[in-house]
Amino acid sequence: MIIHRIKYFSAQKKAIIELSSSSVKLLIGIEGNTNLRAFKTFSKRTVTTDGLRGGKMDIKWYSSKILPVIDEYVGICNSEGVDNITCIATAVYRDSKNCSEIFNLIKERTGIEPILLSGNEEAELSSKAYMKLNRGNQDWILFIDQGRGSTEFVLTNPRGRVNLVYSFPHGNADIRLLHESGIISLLDKSKIIQGIIERSISMNARLVGGGGILTKNAGFKRGRFINLKNLKGEIFCIYRYILEKIQNNKMQINPGDTSLGAFYVY
Repeated sequence: MIIHRIKYFSAQKKAIIELSSSSVKLLIGIEGNTNLRAFKTFSKRTVTTDGLRGGKMDIKWYSSKILPVIDEYVGICNSEGVDNITCIATAVYRDSKNCSEIFNLIKERTGIEPILLSGNEEAELSSKAYMKLNRGNQDWILFIDQGRGSTEFVLTNPRGRVNLVYSFPHGNADIRLLHESGIISLLDKSKIIQGIIERSISMNARLVGGGGILTKNAGFKRGRFINLKNLKGEIFCIYRYILEKIQNNKMQINPGDTSLGAFYVY
């Protein structure tokens, strides 16, 4: 009798640590998983932009406010038996003139070398998360992800391939500073934004919105469809602007985000 020996391979447990302008996030899951409930997520609001001094990150401030959170998350990863940790950094780190010094500090402390995402890469990761969770999609989709320091726009075709992408260098912080009129003026003057709007209209694109301002601040549930009447307040002016321009009164809340996109890519 021939005995067939079957080898069982355990899937790799991965973690993404996201360093953003407003918080530090941790996502842990089994490689290939597409069930959102199976992920473990952690998030601490840090308002990392508060550490900027004249375009540079204050190292003393960063060491006391942000590094302890990163240390805590690395400890969680170790206790969870994570095989691979990837650390990504977004808007505020792009703006910091001493970003390399910060990254060296993190690497010396944890052994992890952060990956600095460009605005376009950040935008694409959020769209990749959505497409991974919605494989049956057959529509053109315009993704809008408003963060503290920037707002990402990604237009994808029905196959999930990126057609247009742009990182608008203004987000929640600038809305509070420039107010709705100032932001609308910048959107009106941006040829890239206007081109994305025109292309979205011609392709009859569906709108998908992301960002903590929707899910955490406003409390909208991921996957839910909302419309213009739901978006009250100056902070939502970018979303309202796009909805009104393309004459589409519905937007779905993106079930994924940058961290989840990075989970599937790295």
